[in-house]
Amino acid sequence: MEYFKNIYNHDILKQKINYIAVFTLIFESFKDFIITQPRDFLCLMGIKDGKLNYIESPEYKKLRSLDKRHLDNASFKWFIELNAFSEEDFAIYNDSRKKRNRIVHEMISEVGEKVTEEDMELLVKMIELYRKIDKWWINEIEIQISTDEISGNYDSNDIFSIQDMILESIVDIAIGDGKMYSRISSLFNQQNK
Repeated sequence: MEYFKNIYNHDILKQKINYIAVFTLIFESFKDFIITQPRDFLCLMGIKDGKLNYIESPEYKKLRSLDKRHLDNASFKWFIELNAFSEEDFAIYNDSRKKRNRIVHEMISEVGEKVTEEDMELLVKMIELYRKIDKWWINEIEIQISTDEISGNYDSNDIFSIQDMILESIVDIAIGDGKMYSRISSLFNQQNK
């Protein structure tokens, strides 16, 4: 009976659908980031038969050897070796993967449950992990290999990618109050008149 009460309560159902969408988006974006960034950085790229082809460097082969079954785990362990992540971060990622799998594979059951405090805490932790690696990658990889000089001092904690800004806007619209999204949208529209 509780399931149907939740399904037929507009506010509860809408909150759960928004949570599912945002959690899945953040998890999949994070997973994609930790896989593609090292691959694109460590591999040579070329075109073969009209398709993008990666030629694995010895460094990338070493990364892949950290977990032969799951490339995301191997990539995460590589980031741990570089001190970008901790073992505690890896535990959060594994908890998030379990939640993501439950959401995706048992969605009909999942939509009938209320969003719990634990659900929101896990989402916040995933967002924090994404921001952590986004900042780390920009500061430790992109800026370090950039041929452009950064003039003046910059706050390494105040750096973010365009993708991070977009994800933050989506989160704000779906489950936040929309104020941050409105500010960014207003600035963007003023600059593009």
